[in-house]
Amino acid sequence: MPLDQALLRRALVTLAALAAYRLAAHLPLSGVDVALLARMSGTAASIDAASFVAIGIMPLVSALVLIETAKLAFPSLMRWQHATPENGATLARMGIILALALALAQAVGLTLALEDISGLVLEPGAGFRFTAIATLVSGTVLAIALASIIDRAGLGFGVWFLFLLPTLLELPKAYATQINLVLLGHYPTLAFLIGVAFVVLVAAGFVAIMLAGRTATPPPAAARATIETCIWTPLLASIWLPYGLVALGWILSGGRADATSFAAPPVLQIVFMMVLMLGLIAAGYTRSFARADIATPVPPVVVALAVFAVFGGGMLLQRFAVAVPFDRSPLVIAVAIAAAIAITAGLVDRARKAADA
Repeated sequence: MPLDQALLRRALVTLAALAAYRLAAHLPLSGVDVALLARMSGTAASIDAASFVAIGIMPLVSALVLIETAKLAFPSLMRWQHATPENGATLARMGIILALALALAQAVGLTLALEDISGLVLEPGAGFRFTAIATLVSGTVLAIALASIIDRAGLGFGVWFLFLLPTLLELPKAYATQINLVLLGHYPTLAFLIGVAFVVLVAAGFVAIMLAGRTATPPPAAARATIETCIWTPLLASIWLPYGLVALGWILSGGRADATSFAAPPVLQIVFMMVLMLGLIAAGYTRSFARADIATPVPPVVVALAVFAVFGGGMLLQRFAVAVPFDRSPLVIAVAIAAAIAITAGLVDRARKAADA
């Protein structure tokens, strides 16, 4: 099968899985007054908060975050994972089990929260709780299954496609709004072009980093290691940044009881902690992959600086009223995944050959 047809088939499978996931988001939990929920929030989209996939893929993302953190803290876990395919499959199954446990806990919490809203649940009680909890956990099972389909028969990165789906759905609307404001003269054309150029530069940077990942031996393992580092470094940094800022505030305040006020610190402290987090995480990945005998040709400082450029650049542009289509962490992840797909699907190599011709 020619590459174009294979790529088209994988793209169609991915789109079908995403459409199924999005359709499930429009199926409300049984026993919930959707009309009341919509009136309370002022939008029909609020059904997502009480839908079949209200929890969705997030428990799996949380489980993967915990596993990735453990792999950074204990490099031997990374070595064990990559020692044999069976070990990798075992760790994946452990992640799914952990995700289902988290889904159960989140389902219980969401069900009780829905019952606490007066009039929202038509018939509160044990029957509703059992049905709602079972439905929400089933939604997570569906999300995991769809992510697996995307991994096996689609474009790959199934978890991240589902994780980013709400953001991706808002992207055309965000750009359409910006273009409309430009046409009406309410938003500077230069600012719009700067925002687009920023995203293009981010994409080009990650493509360059990931292409460098193919120069090591063995190439597939090194390329995968580079991709994982580019994706997980910004996500873990954004997750652990608030805790780091609180810890920094506690240190700077001399251990005062009100140190949690440093959760919203000056920009300088945010920049310092972000640089520290990015450097430690990227270096941790290099160390962990080295324990697994996987060479990473891209120095961790390059990944850390690239991610920081996105975070810092996004902050700077927003200060000058230049809109960036994503929040900083989703921007990095989305662009990194797009770059990885372009490389693994051979699009970058084909573009190079076309340019040379």
